[in-house]
Amino acid sequence: MVAETAHGVLLDVCPNCGGIWLNGDELKGVLASDPNTIAGIEATVHPHVEQRRLGPSRLFCPDNNVPLDEYHYMYNSPVLIHSCTVCGGMFIHADELPLMQQWFEKSHQPPTRDEALRIGMGQDIAEHEEFMLRQQHLAAMFGTLRSYRPGWWGLL
Repeated sequence: MVAETAHGVLLDVCPNCGGIWLNGDELKGVLASDPNTIAGIEATVHPHVEQRRLGPSRLFCPDNNVPLDEYHYMYNSPVLIHSCTVCGGMFIHADELPLMQQWFEKSHQPPTRDEALRIGMGQDIAEHEEFMLRQQHLAAMFGTLRSYRPGWWGLL
């Protein structure tokens, strides 16, 4: 890793692939100060790097040499981040900072009409399933009560 300063932020950059290592809460700090800085950092820190697939790879934390865990940014985005469970640092591959910014902005916009309809349909289905489950429980309870016979010790 090579230390570089971009837009007032000190970053560790991989000279081989152009990826960026962010210690602990550096990404939160960059986003809090100016979310538009991300695109500038991406353009300033390194040129475009051609992606080469070498097969499965294992990334390790540059601070403590622990294997990194891979996650999707914001749970369901196509952007993969690699995080250290010991120090909290993150490795982000080249050209993915702008994708993270786009996904962040998209997640904070109101849902489209189609998304709103799907959300409403999902809520209706969940309510229906909950209602049907309650009906099944009531039917089972009333079935038990109907089978009660005087002198039967099971319900005492």
